[in-house]
Amino acid sequence: RRTSESVAVYRKGWNGAAQAAADIVMADADGNADKHGLWHVGDELDGLKEEAVAAFRLSVGEWRAKLDEDEKDDPMIVQKYLNARQWKVDKAVEMFKFSVNFRQGEYATDRLLQWTPPERLLRYQPGGMFGVDKEGHPVSWLLAGRADFRGVYRLGTKKEHSLFRHWQLNLLIRNSRIQTKMTGKYVGQSTLIIDLDGLGWSTMYLPMLRLFNEINQTAQMVYPDVLRRIIIINPPGIFSAIFAMCKPFLMQRLIDKIIVVSGDAYAALKEHIPNEYIPKMYGGEAPDPDPSGNAIVTRVAEQTAARCAFPTEREFVQATATERQGKWTWNDALVNGLAPIVIPGKIPEEEFAAVAFDPEGAETVSVGAGAAAYVTLVVKTAGQLLSWEFISENGDIGFQLSFAPSGTDVPEKTAGPVVIVPLEKVASHVVPEAGQHECAKPGTYVIAFDNKDSWVSSRKVLHRIRVEAEVPLPTKVVSL
Repeated sequence: RRTSESVAVYRKGWNGAAQAAADIVMADADGNADKHGLWHVGDELDGLKEEAVAAFRLSVGEWRAKLDEDEKDDPMIVQKYLNARQWKVDKAVEMFKFSVNFRQGEYATDRLLQWTPPERLLRYQPGGMFGVDKEGHPVSWLLAGRADFRGVYRLGTKKEHSLFRHWQLNLLIRNSRIQTKMTGKYVGQSTLIIDLDGLGWSTMYLPMLRLFNEINQTAQMVYPDVLRRIIIINPPGIFSAIFAMCKPFLMQRLIDKIIVVSGDAYAALKEHIPNEYIPKMYGGEAPDPDPSGNAIVTRVAEQTAARCAFPTEREFVQATATERQGKWTWNDALVNGLAPIVIPGKIPEEEFAAVAFDPEGAETVSVGAGAAAYVTLVVKTAGQLLSWEFISENGDIGFQLSFAPSGTDVPEKTAGPVVIVPLEKVASHVVPEAGQHECAKPGTYVIAFDNKDSWVSSRKVLHRIRVEAEVPLPTKVVSL
């Protein structure tokens, strides 16, 4: 049996964080590891895992320099990636590199934590971050059964929804790390409560479900082992069918953490969460969810006005209580959540005006039934940013971005085009679709609007597609 000192050697993070290794007690509430092999107290490194840790570090090499300082100090950073891939080193290294690459640019942690989400997303997202569980993990709530899914989908572009979800996840991770440093006990995960009361086929909206699955599938690759447990309460009769639709997008390790409660929700909640953090509507003592969303909008506005960015973990831990409240207006935001949980009703029609597509200056492409249209852009310099925004009329449409050798227009005529964004149906007739891509190579980039699976109705696409510093663009549209 290893001593705590020898175990700490393997748990000290990339920086060899001596203080973290010395100060953090690796233990859960009971001092035991759980049955799924989640890394908590008492779960020590055996010989094979020691070898896996060493092999992972060696394989990652210089990639570790791309992590931010707070992440390098995380004493569990290596094990999280290995845990997420069942200790298969090659898969864990692949996941690590994907995560590092993804968290560049607008998805970088510092940029996300400085980002202020649109008020319309803050106000109408059903749930929020509130409280900690009995082990000290931050708790987030999703009141999915009370959501206006179609309305939520229309509140933002695909990119805005993605940024908002990653903003939430980065807050949870930041909260967990600060809890670790404030309590001296490792808190590397969070608890998610999903309330399905009121969910039915009439309240479901498949484009939103597909978007939710897509975003969370990426999140599982980017943020390994971020969830301690998922507690699903008040499951309706259709739960099995809905879960079957979502299951293919979930890793088995995540599925193993799900607890479905078909009986007394309060009994299940109080087993894991202190009564002071359980809303009264479930039988606890905390305030009930806010139907207006005003509280979270006000809190985020206050914090944005008080500081330019979230403090680093080191800044927060080293600051005095007075500095925390005065400099950052932090109060209990990290431990108790940004604001009370939001439980919105149907979203007013006027809220969707902010995401409406402005047709002025847009080009129009007609795509016949069973056909596709291609917009070709010639990029002369590597590193240029290609961006697109479009809507479709008469229904959804397929979208694809590919790279082809210079001098060709249509992917079918190209020998081995490189697909950058795979073909996917998008509900651009409901909300504008937008995105961007940094062009790694000069050459021909081809955007496809695909209507081949519709043999009855045509589509009209209004779009703005541009490449910075490449104006005017030589473009050509080919309908098949």
